[in-house]
Amino acid sequence: MAKSAASAKKYTRTRKASVGSNTLTRTQAPKAEPKARTAKKKKEGAPEVSDKEKKAMRAEAHNLKPVVIIGKDNVTPGVIQAVDAALEQHELIKVKLLQSTSVDKSEAAAVLCVETGATLIQRIGGVALLYRRREGDEGDHPRGSKASSEFEDEED
Repeated sequence: MAKSAASAKKYTRTRKASVGSNTLTRTQAPKAEPKARTAKKKKEGAPEVSDKEKKAMRAEAHNLKPVVIIGKDNVTPGVIQAVDAALEQHELIKVKLLQSTSVDKSEAAAVLCVETGATLIQRIGGVALLYRRREGDEGDHPRGSKASSEFEDEED
């Protein structure tokens, strides 16, 4: 088993002046300082989505195809407009970031979220999953988490 850096002991060789023999002395390795935890910043305008709702959205988006594809021109005003229109129509979309994109994929997804007021549900590789509730929709539940269905009471 590997020891962690904080619990590892450091051995140093010292010489005793009178005896002339080498002895091992044990000294404590300096403890690593704990990493500062950063608080998650709330995005203004982006809807808050719980982990359970995110999981349901990821399952729903599994079979979706990317609606917007971003290439070497990166995130332009036209791309932002296309993502905004797609979010208004679908609420939940996939955006494909090609390898020819010169900006970092995380940065591009963050810019899209800030500019459109969407929430980043997931980013794997070059695919980002974005969600934004439609403006006309009323209610507290995001897409896919409503318990009732319009076909529930329908009879044959």
